[in-house]
Amino acid sequence: MAKILTTKGSAAALEDLIRKAEKDLYLISFSFIISESFIARLKQAAEKGVTIHLVYGKSIKSDNNGIENIENLKIYHFNNLHAKFFANETKCIIGSMNFSEASEISNTELGVLLSAQNDKDAFEDAMLHCQDIIKSAQLEVDNTKRNYQDKNYGNKFDRNNFEPKYYNKSLTKKPHKSVNKFFYFF
Repeated sequence: MAKILTTKGSAAALEDLIRKAEKDLYLISFSFIISESFIARLKQAAEKGVTIHLVYGKSIKSDNNGIENIENLKIYHFNNLHAKFFANETKCIIGSMNFSEASEISNTELGVLLSAQNDKDAFEDAMLHCQDIIKSAQLEVDNTKRNYQDKNYGNKFDRNNFEPKYYNKSLTKKPHKSVNKFFYFF
């Protein structure tokens, strides 16, 4: 069941979303002022293999400009964005709070926490809107491209732009574009 979040509840739920993300983390906000402690949390998520999708409307600032150095991070700009939406695979927050400590400390915020399990329809609708925002935004930073070493052949390849060299040539068509090419290789 959906849960109403106060200012402190929104901040705690956001930390929980970041910590529990397993594959993707979506951070959509009008502005971001990211402290070193939040940069550390985002780095921990990225080190677990989580891809972080950050979409901002007006500005993005971080202590020591550390945000641009996080691996597995994509930063998008959406000019008319004013939405505040944060999600992982299992939960999302829709509310008034920007991604900043100032919002947490100085403002009175209100939000709603949705669960993929308990609020299936609303959660799926929210994620569809999230995807629409990302598709409409301009990609500015992409730190998701990494080189992987193939143990059998020793070749290096970029998992995001990889054309398999060793797949079964008898296959008449390539996998659908939604199939991760990295896994198709094996």
